[in-house]
Amino acid sequence: MITAESETASDSEILDFLDACATSAEWLGGAERHPLAANMTEYVRDFAVGFLNTACMRRADAPACVDAATKGLLDFDLSDPRLLDLQVPRT
Repeated sequence: MITAESETASDSEILDFLDACATSAEWLGGAERHPLAANMTEYVRDFAVGFLNTACMRRADAPACVDAATKGLLDFDLSDPRLLDLQVPRT
């Protein structure tokens, strides 16, 4: 996600990290190690899961999002057609 605790991550960095993670646990672990990148001053799992939800709305097909959906961590269904308009293209 980021390398320095004092830095924040851009939207594109967050989505790139989301793509790089194979599981939701891996993504949440990154948020735990670098809470500022996940817009938290300290790691709180519920907030991190909420941040994962927000990121997954923008990149619903990321492996971490598919994993999060199978674990019941997402507040929405990945097959919701409204998500199509929210997807951010990969660069």
